[in-house]
Amino acid sequence: MEAIIAYKLNLLDGKDRLFEGLRLIEKILNDSKQRDTCGWTDLQYHIAHKIRILHGRTHATTRVPLRPELALSTVEDLNCFLRESGFER
Repeated sequence: MEAIIAYKLNLLDGKDRLFEGLRLIEKILNDSKQRDTCGWTDLQYHIAHKIRILHGRTHATTRVPLRPELALSTVEDLNCFLRESGFER
């Protein structure tokens, strides 16, 4: 997901490409002149943001456990993100 976002936005350098990419996608989606032709959907943005937040909760320093059901739901989210991005079979 991070690689797709970085590639499509040409964010191939930098430390937190996913965070920067999501900020840029949000800005584009909020611009009525770019929104319809930008190649991004609200669903892609929200799924990517959810996965970014959940990933942050998997670090050992996080004190809030992630329920297995929520963690497993990211498989379908990733599947949907790939379909929305044009990587479907």
